[in-house]
Parts: sequence; structure tokens; C-alpha cells
Amino acid sequence: MDYISSGGIRVLILASKQLHNVQGEMKIAAAKGMVKEALEASGFNLLKRVYGESIQLCNTEEEAVATFKR
Repeated sequence: MDYISSGGIRVLILASKQLHNVQGEMKIAAAKGMVKEALEASGFNLLKRVYGESIQLCNTEEEAVATFKR
């Protein structure tokens, strides 16, 4: 993706909250450029403090897969 709107970020946050409620996890892999900047600027990466390991920005797809609980 090259672009994400504030509405798109809101959808991701709502989805992550719903996943957290059912012990699910959300990982976003390899966000780059403006998308990564928008997610970080919105505080998306800070949600990990609230929701723990259920939400995480990862640098690669492999890192994302490795962080899922087994």
C-alpha cells in the first residue's frame, strides 16, 4: 500500500480492539514510507502498551509470523 487515510487507520484500530477482546492478534508487516509514518504518527504503534502483544508493527512478514503466539 502506498497510502492510508485516517479512516483506514480507524478501521485498523477498531479491528485490533475486537481482536484483543477475543484473544486475537494483529500484526502489520513491512509498512513503509508514508503508510508507516501515518501509523506511527497516529499512535498505532503505541497501542501495544494498551493491548500488549495482540497488536504490533513488524518490519518483515517473517517477523510478523514469528511473533504470533503458538
